[in-house]
Amino acid sequence: MASPFSKPSPFQSPLRTAIIIFGLLIGVGVGGGAIVTSLNSSNPQTSPLSQSPLTQLIQSGITPTRPANPYNVLFAKSMQGATDLMTKGPFDNSSKLVSSLPDAIKHINFISPSEIIFIDELNDNEHGKSIKKYNSEDGSTTTLVALGQSTWGIDDVVSSPDGTYIAWWEVQFTNQNQLLGGFSRVFVKKILPSASAAIQLTNEVATETTPLHYPLFFDRNNRLYLDTFIPNGGGFYLGLSIVENPGANVFTPIPDMKDGDYLSDPELSPDGTKILFTAYDGSASFKYTSISGLSVNRTSNINPNLLVVKDLTTGTKQTLLGSSNGAQYVNPKWSNDGTIVSFLGYHLTSPTSSQYDGVFTFRLTDASPQKVNGITSSRVRLLSLTHTELIWGKPTSEVGSLGPKYAPILSQINTTDIISNQTTSILAEPLIQYVNISPGNISGKEVAQSNNSIQFSSFKPKIVAQKRQDQQNDPQTTPSVTPTGGPTVTPGPTSTPGPSPTPWTKPKCRDYCQIPEPTPLPPSCVDFSKCYDSPLYLYPQTETNVKIQVSGATLFSDIPEMENNSWNVKAYPDGKIRSRGGEYSSINYSYIGDPQPPPPYGTVVDKKDLAITLKRFAEKLGLNEKETNDFVSFWTNTLPTTPYYLVSFYPKETAQKIIQYSIRPEPNSFLQIIMYFKPLEYKVKLPPPTFPKFERKGFVAVDWSGVVDDK
Repeated sequence: MASPFSKPSPFQSPLRTAIIIFGLLIGVGVGGGAIVTSLNSSNPQTSPLSQSPLTQLIQSGITPTRPANPYNVLFAKSMQGATDLMTKGPFDNSSKLVSSLPDAIKHINFISPSEIIFIDELNDNEHGKSIKKYNSEDGSTTTLVALGQSTWGIDDVVSSPDGTYIAWWEVQFTNQNQLLGGFSRVFVKKILPSASAAIQLTNEVATETTPLHYPLFFDRNNRLYLDTFIPNGGGFYLGLSIVENPGANVFTPIPDMKDGDYLSDPELSPDGTKILFTAYDGSASFKYTSISGLSVNRTSNINPNLLVVKDLTTGTKQTLLGSSNGAQYVNPKWSNDGTIVSFLGYHLTSPTSSQYDGVFTFRLTDASPQKVNGITSSRVRLLSLTHTELIWGKPTSEVGSLGPKYAPILSQINTTDIISNQTTSILAEPLIQYVNISPGNISGKEVAQSNNSIQFSSFKPKIVAQKRQDQQNDPQTTPSVTPTGGPTVTPGPTSTPGPSPTPWTKPKCRDYCQIPEPTPLPPSCVDFSKCYDSPLYLYPQTETNVKIQVSGATLFSDIPEMENNSWNVKAYPDGKIRSRGGEYSSINYSYIGDPQPPPPYGTVVDKKDLAITLKRFAEKLGLNEKETNDFVSFWTNTLPTTPYYLVSFYPKETAQKIIQYSIRPEPNSFLQIIMYFKPLEYKVKLPPPTFPKFERKGFVAVDWSGVVDDK
C-alpha cells in the first residue's frame, strides 16, 4: 500500500535511501527571498547552511520567461499484463498514455526523444532475458540482446548519451538465489547506426573478497565507466574504472576515484563532460563515527561531507562545498544547463546524529549555496531543474524498478518556481514511478486519473526489489535522500540493495522502527503481527469537508500527508478525495495498533485459490466492486508465497481496540475491516467465520487493513 516515509530515523542524517531499500537504496527550490547559507559557521550545533538574506538568484541572470514548449513528466505504471508509459505536463488537465509496454520489464531508458530501451522477460529474481528497443513513432520493437535459455540473467543496462552504445550487466546465481557464490559479467555493444557484436568486458566470481564490476554510465565521448563492489558487506563505490574504447575489452582504474572518493552514483552533466557526486573528507574534525541501529563497515559511506565536480576531459576535480561544521550533502543534481547544482543539506549535531536543513541550489560561479524556501516538506526527491523551475517529488517507502534505476515510488510530483518561490502540483496520485523529464510536447491519449486497483498493481516492482536485497547480499551504507528528510543508504548496480537475513514481507515495520535499509532488523522490529496497512474510502452524499483523526495506533506513512495529526480533505459522493491540490481515490496509510490475539475462526486455502477466496471475503464483508478490486489486488501482490493461507478477520469489537477513528462529520455507516493472514506449510482446521451484515446508507466510510502473521 502506498506509504511514504513519515517518521525521521536516527539515521535521518545524510544517509538513507530513498530507496532506501536499495540504492534502491539510492535519493530534491528557490526563489526571491531565498536564503544564502554559510558553510563557515563556527558552532557545530548550528547548521552550516545557516540562513542570511540573499538576492543573488534574481541577479544571476535567470529570467522568468517560460520556454516555448513545456516540459513533460514521464512516468510508468505496472498494470495487469502491461506497463503503461505515461506523461503529464504542467499545463495538462490529465495524464496521457504514451505507449503500452510488456509487463515483466524494468529500467526504461531514453536513448532518443522517440526511442527507449528496457530489460524484458524478467524472472522471479528480477533478471531479464532480453534488452529491447521501442520506437514510439512507428510502434516497432527491436531485440538488441537475447539470452535465450541461458542460465544468466540481465540485471542492469545503461546507454551512451547519443544512443550509439549500450552496456549491460549479467549475473548467474548458484547459491540459493544469491549473488554471493555466483558469477558476474559485463558486456558492451554498438547499436547505432547498425548493431555490432557484443564485447565482453568482465567475467568474475562473486566472493566476499573479490571485487565485481558493473556499468554506471557513458560520457559524451562514449567512454564507459564501471563501479566496483564486493557482495556480502564489502559495499559499492569501491573504485571507478574507465573503458576508453568500447570496442576493446580493456578497462583502467581511475586513480583519484577510489573508495571514499565518491559516495553516490556520479551524476553526468547535461553536456556529458563532467560528473557531480558526494565524497568523503577523512580529515574533517566533525563527522559521523557511528549511527544508531546501523552496522557501519566503512566510515566514508556515512559521511558525504564533500560536494565535488570532476571534469572527465581534463581529469581535474573541483570541491564545490566542503565539510565545515559537520556539513553533509545528499542527492546532488545538475540543472538542465549545467550551471547550477541542487542537493539536500544536513549538518551533524553529534557524532551519531544529524539535522535536516532543507533543499539548496548552488550556482557554480557563486561562493555560497542558496536555500529553497518554496519547499516546506521534508520529504523531497530532486528530479530536475529546468529553466526557472525545480521539479521534485515526494517519495514513499515503496520502491520501483520501471525507471532507469531502482528508486522510491513517488506520491506527488511538484514544481517550485525559483523566482516566485511558489510550488505547484503537477501530478498527485499514489505510486508514481518516475522515468524522465522531457522537453516539448508529447503526443498521447488522455486518460482519467488512475484508481486504487491500478495503484496496488504497481506494488509488483517493490516486492521484487525487496527480493534483490537477499540476492545482492550487500549491506550498503552510502547516503541518499530519505523522504523524511534524513539521509539513507544507497547501493550500486542500478542502485540496488544489500542483504537481509530474513525475507521482508512488511517493510513498513522497518520504517517505523527507524532502521535504515538494508541493515538487519533487530528482533524487536520483526514482529510483523503488529503491522497494518490501510486505505480509507469516503462517500458523502454531497461534496463535504471531512476531518479524520486516528487514536490508539501509531501512524508512520500517509498519502495524502496529515497536517497537525489529522487529515482535512474534501470528499465527493463518487469517492473522489481532494487534499492540497492532489486528487485521490482513498486515503492510504500504515499503522501499528494495539496487538490482539488471532481470531478463533478462519478459512485455510491453497495458494491457487487465494484470489477467489479474497474476493468472496470482500463481498461478504460489505466491500463494493471498486474496494473489492483494490482489496484482492493488494493482498495477492503483498502476501508471501506459501502453500496455504489462513484467511480471517477480527470481529468489530476487537478491530476497535486495535485502532480508533474520529471522522467529522460522523458517517451514517462506517465499515472497519481488519484482516488476519497467516502463511502455512500445511492445512489446519478452524471453525468457519460468520460474516456480519453491513448496510450502506447516508454518508459511508470504509476502511480495510490487515496483518500478516508470519511468525
